[in-house]
Amino acid sequence: MATHCCLAARFAATRQRSCLWDSMLRRVAKHGVRRSRALCPTSRFPSRPMAARPPCGPNAPRVRIVDLTGGTHIIDVPTATEVLHVRPFFDVSFSEDGDAILTGDASQRRIFRLAAAASEPNRPPGFDRADTCRPQGQVGQSNLGSVRSRNGKAVVLLPGVIAGAPVRIGQLAPSEHLSDAICGTSSVSVLLAPGGWSDLTALFASFSPRDDRLAVVYGGKTAHGGWRTLIDVWDVGNSMQRLASFSIRGSVGYRIGWSQNAHRLAAIRSTNDSTDALIYALP
Repeated sequence: MATHCCLAARFAATRQRSCLWDSMLRRVAKHGVRRSRALCPTSRFPSRPMAARPPCGPNAPRVRIVDLTGGTHIIDVPTATEVLHVRPFFDVSFSEDGDAILTGDASQRRIFRLAAAASEPNRPPGFDRADTCRPQGQVGQSNLGSVRSRNGKAVVLLPGVIAGAPVRIGQLAPSEHLSDAICGTSSVSVLLAPGGWSDLTALFASFSPRDDRLAVVYGGKTAHGGWRTLIDVWDVGNSMQRLASFSIRGSVGYRIGWSQNAHRLAAIRSTNDSTDALIYALP
């Protein structure tokens, strides 16, 4: 049976919200990685209308790379280029060689090379068929009722009542939403909460770094007005077998994270009077 331990570290309420526009990644510095210049429209696009220019300044979408050991700032990778405006949103990951990052939803998934951060990005394998259909949905991690694996081969649907979800419970949704959610994939799975938890809503789903496991966060209110959470963990590589389920008193929401080998899952849990970190050990 999977076990968990509670970290002693507490997190201030003001630091609980993650910044989607300035995603923080940690990485060991390599030779040849330099600070990238920002994509400022003033000098590079004097003849283009402002609406057509990529945003610049402190609110422009970018990914910050820092050193793993000392936290030293290495580079900011802008994701708004001359012809494409990619929102990092939830998921940002490194390539296998560590020389690039991947981010963007299913329609805008791109590889950004660290050594040439200002150059136009390319589509990664598994997302190069975007011209044959209209893929939609978040990749790697999602709060919108569906999530696509980072290799682009699988998509998991989480039926719910959230607006925008491709499959809704007790409601009719446009069929093109479902078509767009599965476009370009080779396998599809529909997941439901286990028995006794059907009153909870699927809030968030996250694939492990190698796409071999999936964690789904369900949340809802108790009869006394408090929050309760269930984290469902699935073995994706074994025909979607449920690996473990963790019942948590309090709210977790989007605040979960995988270890590189997918044998640890961390969650930030908030109750009425405290916030703490939970780490679950998985087989």
